[in-house]
Amino acid sequence: MIPHINDSKEEFVDSEVFYPYEKLNNIKWYDRILLNQPLKITIVFIILGIAVPLLLYHFYFFTALNIPPSDGFSIGSCLIPRETRLACGVGQMPEEECHHQCCYDRNLHMCFHRIPSRFSYIIDQPWSDDIVLHPRIATVPFSNQNSIPQVRLSIDEESATHLAITFYNSRNTSFPSKRLSDKEYSYEVGTPEINIAVNASQGTIFNTAGGPLIASDNIWEIAFKLTNETMYGLGEIPLKKNTTKIIYSNDGDMSSIPLIFAKINTSFHGLLIDVNEPTEILVHPGGQIVVRSITNYGLKFHLFVGPEPKGIMEDVMKIIGHHKQLEYWMLGIHNFENAFANTPQWNLSLVNDNQLYLFKHNTYGNDFAKAFAKKDNSTPIWSSSLWMNGGFAINRQNIDASWTNLHRELIAAALGGISGHWLWSSPICGDTENFNHTTQSNLCVKWYLAATYFPMIKIHSRKYMRYPTAFNGTHRSIIIEALNRRLGLLPYFYTTLQEGPLLRPMFYQFPLSEALHDIDTQFSVGDSLLVVPNLTPFQSHVHMWLPPGTWYELWSGLKLEANEGDPITMMTAEADFLTFIKGGSILIYQKEAQSTAESTQFLTPFSVIIALECTTDNETSVCQASGKQFITKNMSLVFVANDTNMTITADGKDFDPICDIGSGFWAYDIQFINIYGMDEEMNNYDNYRQLNTFVDLCHLETDEEIVVNLLS
Repeated sequence: MIPHINDSKEEFVDSEVFYPYEKLNNIKWYDRILLNQPLKITIVFIILGIAVPLLLYHFYFFTALNIPPSDGFSIGSCLIPRETRLACGVGQMPEEECHHQCCYDRNLHMCFHRIPSRFSYIIDQPWSDDIVLHPRIATVPFSNQNSIPQVRLSIDEESATHLAITFYNSRNTSFPSKRLSDKEYSYEVGTPEINIAVNASQGTIFNTAGGPLIASDNIWEIAFKLTNETMYGLGEIPLKKNTTKIIYSNDGDMSSIPLIFAKINTSFHGLLIDVNEPTEILVHPGGQIVVRSITNYGLKFHLFVGPEPKGIMEDVMKIIGHHKQLEYWMLGIHNFENAFANTPQWNLSLVNDNQLYLFKHNTYGNDFAKAFAKKDNSTPIWSSSLWMNGGFAINRQNIDASWTNLHRELIAAALGGISGHWLWSSPICGDTENFNHTTQSNLCVKWYLAATYFPMIKIHSRKYMRYPTAFNGTHRSIIIEALNRRLGLLPYFYTTLQEGPLLRPMFYQFPLSEALHDIDTQFSVGDSLLVVPNLTPFQSHVHMWLPPGTWYELWSGLKLEANEGDPITMMTAEADFLTFIKGGSILIYQKEAQSTAESTQFLTPFSVIIALECTTDNETSVCQASGKQFITKNMSLVFVANDTNMTITADGKDFDPICDIGSGFWAYDIQFINIYGMDEEMNNYDNYRQLNTFVDLCHLETDEEIVVNLLS
C-alpha cells in the first residue's frame, strides 16, 4: 500500500499502534517447530531411528506377548528373523491352536519357538548321567500332549573321536556311560535350562543353542547346529537348506545310513542319527538341524570329530559293521526276474509285541535277515530295507527310470559307500513299471555305463525286460562292451573294496581341495580313478574340475593340462563315460573279458597301466608310481615303478590261488603294460608307451622280486 498522511486532527498515540513483531509473542509451539529448519531435520532423524525400526519389528518379526514366565527362567524372545524361526508344533496353524508358550506370526499364520525355547528340560544341579531332567513346560506343542516327566541325558565317550549323546525316557531304562582321559573333544552341559555344546580343534561341532527339546509318549523333537558352513549327506551333495528327509523303511525313503558330514573350513565332523522309528530330519534355512521322531523311547546321536571324512566313515563302521566276506562273484552281474518285496506299509492300528507297529517298522529288514540266517544257518547277501547295518548289501529299490534318478543314484551310491555301505546296489534303468523301452533306451545305455563303477550291479526284469540282450543294434553293443569293461576292472574293484568304498564324492577323496567339495557331477573310483559322466540326453561335452595331482585319460593316456580346481571342458559322446587315472598309480586289470566274473578272473592274463607322477628335483626329473593287487587275505601283489623299471613283490606266501593247477582261481601272468607320462620320444603310441611281454607271477614263489624293463 502506498503510504499516506493522516488527516486526523487528533494526536497520534504510539501505544495504539499494533506492530507486526508483536505477533511473534503469540506463536504456538508447533508453529515454532515448523518454522525451525534444523529442528525439523532433527525430528525426522529421530523418527527414522526409532519409529521405523519399531514398525519393522512389528511387521517383520510380529511377536506374541512377552509375558514373563512364572517359573523364573528365561523369558525367551520372539524377535527372531523369519528365516531362522523354528516351527513350534506343526508350524502352520490358526492362532488359537498355537501353544501359549510359543510365538505366533499373524501374517504368515505360523507358530514358532522363542529363542531360547521354553520347551526345554531343566536340572537344578550340575549334570551327570544319573541326574533326572524335568520338563519346563508340562505339555508339548503337539495337540497339547503331556511332556514326559523324567528324562535323562547320557553322554558316552566311546573313543577319542566318537561321542554318543542319548536323550531317553528314564522310566524305561538307564545307560551307563564311559569316560576317557584322552580324547579329541570337550563338551559342556549348561544349566538350569539344559544346553549341550561340543567342541573340537576345528571349533564348535554340535550345539543345541537354546533350541527345543520336546519329549512325549508319541513324539520327540530336538534342534541343534553342526556348522555355519556346508553339510553333505542324506542323499545330497551339498545338503541343501530348507530340505526335509524321512528315515523310513518303505517306498521313497533314503535306504541309507542317516549320516551328515559337516564342514568347518577344510575340516569335517560327522553326525549319525541312530533311531529305529519313522523320523523326520529338517535342514532348516537358518542352518539348524531339526529331528522329529515318532518314538516313545528317545533320541540318540553319534558325533564324530574327524577331521577328515575318511576318519568319520571308519568310526561309523565300528558301530554298524560291514561285510568282510566279499566274494569275487558278487561283483559280477545279477539279473533278478522279480524285485525284492517292499517292507509292508505301516499301520497305526497294527499291534506287534504290544507296541504300535510303526515303532517296529524300520527293523523289518534286519529282523528278516536274522530269521533267514537262523533258519538256513547262513548269512544272506542281500536283504531289503536294512536299517543301520553294514553287514549286507543294500538292496536299493523302487527307482523310476529317469535322467534325474540316474544322477541321484550316482550320488546315493557315493554317499552310501562313504557312510559305511560299501556293497551298494542300484537297479539299472530302475525297477518300477515307469519305463518305456522305446523312448528310454538311450537312458538305459548311460545307466549301464554308470553301473560299470557301482560296487554291485543289479538288473531288475520284473515286467519290462532291461537285461542287455533285450536291446538291439548299437545300444546292445555299447551295453555289452560296458559290462565287459567292468569285468576287466574287477581286479581293481576287488582290491579297493578290501579297504574302502568304491564310488566316492569329491569332498571325501579330496578334503583339502575346497574348490571340489560341492561338485556332484564327478566321482572318484577308489584312490586311482575318476569318472566324469554325461548325465543328460544328447550331451556333447562335460565339465571336469581338476583334482590335485597329475591326471591321464584312462584308455588313451592323454595328459590333462590345468591347475588344481580349474574347469576343463571335454568332448564326449553317447557311448562315452570319461574315466581318468591319477599320476602315481598302477592299475591292474584284465583286458579280455570272459562270460563271467570268475572265468575272467581265472582265464584272462593281467594287464597293467602305469600312470607316472613326475617331479623335478635339482633339474632332475623323478618319476614314480605304485599299486597293489589283493589276491587273498594272506597275500597281495605289490607293484612299484619308475620310468625305466617295474618291480613286483609279494606281501604274503599264499601262492596257491595263482600257481596251483588244481585249486588256482587267479590268472598267473601279465602280458600287456601301458606307461603314461614318459618323455614323448619314448612313446610308441600317441600318448603312451605299450610293452607286450610275458611275466610269470609264480616266479615270486622262489624269487624275492620280479623286475620288468619298461624300455625293452
